[in-house]
This record gives sequence, structure tokens and C-alpha cells, in this order.
Amino acid sequence: MSTEPATDSHRFAFRIDSWMRPFMLVMGGVSSNCYVDVTNQFVVVNFGVLGFRARINREHIASSMQAPNAYGGWGVHGFWGTWLVNGSSRGIVQLILEPKCRAWLLGIVPLHVRTLSMSLQDPEGFIAALHSS
Repeated sequence: MSTEPATDSHRFAFRIDSWMRPFMLVMGGVSSNCYVDVTNQFVVVNFGVLGFRARINREHIASSMQAPNAYGGWGVHGFWGTWLVNGSSRGIVQLILEPKCRAWLLGIVPLHVRTLSMSLQDPEGFIAALHSS
């Protein structure tokens, strides 16, 4: 998967707090590969080389919203289809997917995702891009 956005896409950077950056290096997470691309057809999530990856068909996004700040964990974690991918407790956006989508953890572990929450630098811009045609 290319790290450059497609010409018809909007790229949104993950919000990663400065204290979290050294831990992100363990997952191969640097600013160039921690992003969410919104294209006409897909939302592509990439959180480091060994973090989290997903390609979500936009038609499968049932809802999107800014969520309350997330405390209690940073990185990639979840279970039973609910996942939090974050480098910060702020800027959280939540997507509800119908049907659930396939994602990858550590590059090799397949996941099924129904609810995806992410910390983004521009959560309002991301939601606006989702609602544009």
C-alpha cells in the first residue's frame, strides 16, 4: 500500500502526543505512515508499519462522529469488533461500520471491525470529508 495519497483523496494525520512518539517507533510509526486517506470510494487507515491497517468501503460507514476523549490506553487495542487506534486521548473520531470490515493488526493478524475510533489531528475536517461527495 502506497504512503502517498491518491490524487482524489484527502489525507488526515493521526494525533500522536510527543511522549507517545518513541513507542510508535516500535510499530514503525512515523508521521509519514500514520494517516487516514479519504477517497471517493474508500477510507484507508494506516497506523505504522506494524500497527493497524484497514481499507473501508465508504458505503459501509453507517455513522461517523466526534467521540469523547479516550483515556486508559494508547496504541492499538480492542476486541469483539470494537477497536481504538490512537496516539492521543484527544481528537477522537468514531466510525460505525455496517457490515463489519476486515483490518490487520501487526501486519498479519486479521481482524473484523464494527466500531473504529481514531485520534486525528483534524477530526472535524475528517468528518466533513466523509460527508462530501
